[in-house]
Amino acid sequence: MEVDFREEMNARLNEEQARVEIMIAEHKSETRDLQREANAKMDLLLATVSAKLDHQTAMIVRWVAGTMIGGFAVLVAIVINMLHETNLRIDDVRHQVEQSQQRTDARIEDFRRQVEQWHRSDEARRIEQMEARIDRLESPRRRSGQAE
Repeated sequence: MEVDFREEMNARLNEEQARVEIMIAEHKSETRDLQREANAKMDLLLATVSAKLDHQTAMIVRWVAGTMIGGFAVLVAIVINMLHETNLRIDDVRHQVEQSQQRTDARIEDFRRQVEQWHRSDEARRIEQMEARIDRLESPRRRSGQAE
């Protein structure tokens, strides 16, 4: 019974999903049609306005439209330039991080060498202390051996 309910719900969901996908496709098609229609009307309107206006006014309209397009092109160029500068900054920061990492690695390696040197000098000092103790312990024997 529960399995039938799940299957029925899955079937309903699949039907609903198919319906939604069809609606989306229809909406996209309608949107494209409306956009084409709006573009055609705009072209017709511009042509009508240009035809009705005298030559100077038509030139002004074209200049304004060109300025708007040029302004948009300038805006796009500014955005592209900003993105390029951002990429350069990112590369610069990445380079700085790499250099910092290299310096940090070098410092770590220097510290390791120094620690090894400290260990070696500490071992050498201990060896010297042990040799001094051995000498102190052996010197009475030598003296007693020489006295005999």
